Amino acid sequence: NDNLWQSLRALDTYRARFQAAPDTLTNSILLGSLIVPSGLLPRRTRPSDTVASLTLGTLPIARGQVDKVQQIISVQARLLDPELPQHLQRALLTRKILLEALSWMEIQNHTPDALKHWRALMANNRTQASPKRVRRRQPRRHQPRGRGRTRSSK
Repeated sequence: NDNLWQSLRALDTYRARFQAAPDTLTNSILLGSLIVPSGLLPRRTRPSDTVASLTLGTLPIARGQVDKVQQIISVQARLLDPELPQHLQRALLTRKILLEALSWMEIQNHTPDALKHWRALMANNRTQASPKRVRRRQPRRHQPRGRGRTRSSK
């Protein structure tokens, strides 16, 4: 499959840029580089849909890893949309999967402009994020026992 070999070449090219394997090469990125171009990634229409278990040969793949790859792939279209509304951009900045989705974009999509845009948004978001003010809870007022309460008698 040409797509698989192209994906593995892109992964190898990315890895060669570093002396040691970078933290961005997560299991999800590595797994996605195998199953996405091979067409093995199951499609879901809704998050509640159950997907049959996936195997590579006789090797079973954890459902959580497959779910993570699906999330990474599902975010790509939005990350590549230059007209994405600001409120959706801010929402994506809060997603835990964003860093891996950007790694996927860098390795597999070869879209430096989109990658630069999202990295700038992330940096901007970090500088603007002010520490949350911790609101102290008011102490509870306890009613003394025996006053103000009536017991129902039977």
